[in-house]
Amino acid sequence: MPEGTSITLRKGTKGIAEYAFADCNCDGLTSINIPNSVTTIGICAFEGRTGLTAVNIPNSVTTIGYQTFRGCTSLTTVNIPNSVTTIDEDAFMDCPSLYDVYCYATTPPRCNNSCFINYSATLHVPAASLAAYRAAPVWSKFKNIVGNADATNMHRSKSR
Repeated sequence: MPEGTSITLRKGTKGIAEYAFADCNCDGLTSINIPNSVTTIGICAFEGRTGLTAVNIPNSVTTIGYQTFRGCTSLTTVNIPNSVTTIDEDAFMDCPSLYDVYCYATTPPRCNNSCFINYSATLHVPAASLAAYRAAPVWSKFKNIVGNADATNMHRSKSR
C-alpha cells in the first residue's frame, strides 16, 4: 500500500472485524473513513497501524474495543462521538503522539486505567460536562481538560 493512503469503507458496512487492519499489508494507511452504518469495531482492529494519524469514530459506535488503536504511534487526534459509552482496556495504549482527544459524550464514557496511557494529550469535552470529566476516574488524569467540544466541531481533526 502506498504511503499516505486513505481507505473509505462502503456505506452500509455494519462492523469492522477483530484484527481487520492489524494483520493487513497496509503499512501506508494514514486515514480511514468509517461510515455511520458501522456499529462495532472489533478488538485490535487497528493495532499497530503506525502511519494512522487521525481517527473519526462515527456516532453509531457505542464501544471502543480492547486494544483497538494500540500501537498507532503516529495517531495525533481522535474524535470520540457522544454515542460511545465504554472504552475498553488498552484501547489507546502505546499512542505516544496522541495530542488531542475530542470526547463529545456529555457523560464521561466508562473506561479503566489503561484506556489511555498518554495523559499529556489535551482532552476536549463539552463545556457543560467539564466538571464531570475533571471528577471522573481515568478522565481526571488528563493534565489539560478544556470545555470546547461541541457538535459544531465534531469530526474536525486538529493535527499538529
